[in-house]
Amino acid sequence: MAPPSAWLIEEQIDKFVGRLQSEGADGSPVNLFLAFRCATLDIISAYSLDEPLGALDVPGFKYAFVVNTQKALVAVKVFIYVPLLYLFHSIPSSWAFAPDEDLSADPPSTAGFMGRLKGMLHMHARVDRLVDNMIANPALSRSQDRETIFSHLLEIPNMTRSILRQEATALLIAGGDTTAITCNVGVVHVLSNPAILQRLTTELYVAWPELTAPVGYTTLEKLPYLVSYGFMVI
Repeated sequence: MAPPSAWLIEEQIDKFVGRLQSEGADGSPVNLFLAFRCATLDIISAYSLDEPLGALDVPGFKYAFVVNTQKALVAVKVFIYVPLLYLFHSIPSSWAFAPDEDLSADPPSTAGFMGRLKGMLHMHARVDRLVDNMIANPALSRSQDRETIFSHLLEIPNMTRSILRQEATALLIAGGDTTAITCNVGVVHVLSNPAILQRLTTELYVAWPELTAPVGYTTLEKLPYLVSYGFMVI
């Protein structure tokens, strides 16, 4: 039985498959981790905010939030060993980016720690704008036919901007990064094991002979080898 929001996930997965085909159409390599990360980001944002951020639409899957999240995670490792530098984490994103600055594009590349710090501030600025937009327009977090995580959070008495910001950061990073890493690891193991690859592709070809024809969750969940392999990777 498909979960209530299966259609929402299926919509993004169909888009993900189409984007993989278009990105690799000329035979050039595709960064699968960035691709998975963009897919999971659009899924979690659609599920929690009622609208995908559009990460899958960016060429090369180099969506700024995804790229800068990875930079920020590296910066966090530096903070662990040099606690004093953690003060940079408290710098308001408004100090680094103007209110009308376009945050959909990756900021100019800067090498070393400063580049990672800039990436972290860029990531925080994107979250700040999402949260501020939801506070100013609560209706944006609730569609006509379903509720979202943030539509419930906004109804909690005395809910603060700080808490909403923390929840948004946790959802968009932890809610997508872990799944993307798991998918990436699973694909690496499939491609490095010809027997598993053959058995899995054979099962998928039977159930999904044409990629342009979407296959629903209820069909995929009945494929025994696909499901068992997924559980093994998790």
